[in-house]
Amino acid sequence: MQTESGTDVPAEPPVAESKRRIYRTILLYLLAFVFLAIVVWRSEFWNAEDTLDDVSPTALAGVLLMCALPIVPLALRSRELLRALGHRISAVSLAPVSFYGNTASFLTPASSGELLRPTLLERAFNVPLPEGAGVVVYERLSSFFVFVLAGTMAFTWTGVVPVPMAAVLIPVFALMSVTPPLLFKASHEQFPLDKPAQLLPGWFRRRMGSVEQAGTSVKRLLKSNRLSFTFAATSWVVFVLMILQFWLLVEGLGEEITPAEAGVVVVFANLAGVLSALPLGLGAMDVTMIALLRAYDVDTDAALGVVVLTRCLIYLPTGVLGLLAYLIALRQRPPGAARNGERKEVPPAMAPNPDARV
Repeated sequence: MQTESGTDVPAEPPVAESKRRIYRTILLYLLAFVFLAIVVWRSEFWNAEDTLDDVSPTALAGVLLMCALPIVPLALRSRELLRALGHRISAVSLAPVSFYGNTASFLTPASSGELLRPTLLERAFNVPLPEGAGVVVYERLSSFFVFVLAGTMAFTWTGVVPVPMAAVLIPVFALMSVTPPLLFKASHEQFPLDKPAQLLPGWFRRRMGSVEQAGTSVKRLLKSNRLSFTFAATSWVVFVLMILQFWLLVEGLGEEITPAEAGVVVVFANLAGVLSALPLGLGAMDVTMIALLRAYDVDTDAALGVVVLTRCLIYLPTGVLGLLAYLIALRQRPPGAARNGERKEVPPAMAPNPDARV
């Protein structure tokens, strides 16, 4: 191996490379259990016994079932993102990585768990790390944008504006959710990642390689009009499911709020938790949720019960499913890939023939 100056640099011994891969795999598995410990700790399920008795069995079953429903739209969304970059991967194969990514975005500090997703995409599907990083950047920014639109639209249906005006605003919000390509073109197709990349951990920047390549991937995604429609549609489905799940939980406790009011609580409480940069919001989400529930005439004791049950019946099961998805994703490999650092030999009959005519 030679550098650009022509100096010979010894290649890394196979044994050292194999050990590095083993250590990396062990670390990835350890991170899974750290993630689970955080989710269990913050769920405080040991405080929920009395409150659980007040939830109707139908609502309880429905809330738990809805923890898994977002898997389908999330997998379809990931398939379209990678297709825009030229990767043809089935939604079924992408389901574990995509569900883990969505779970990590809500349950880890400042969505930091998403830093592992480019590595998972590389391990499982040979997606280059810069492209995987570009997918995560686009998905998080666009998802945040649609999430805020969903909360704002829900707010218009809480009585702050007349119903006819709220109805007129529905197509406005729908059209706004597919505007990223227009906004990108209006910015003269500028999307610098150099300064934001400095906020990332050094190990991730070294693994990602070229920040410029990641920025190029984001630009390719932003230019796709088809992607903006499919991404918005699947994101709206995910957020509507989240809102209906929370509304069903509150109704199951015997409290009465409208789905629109539930949407406001879900969106802005989650935003407070994510922006706090603390695991599961560590209080920021709880305080925001209680304040908004009180604003919608839910008494304080009931609001506290909703917070406890949200942790136990929504975040804990979702976190466990996210952990399972992560462990499955760690086991995924491209077709024909060797495991444990072994090189797979290509049979002579399958080796490319340089003299063959196409």
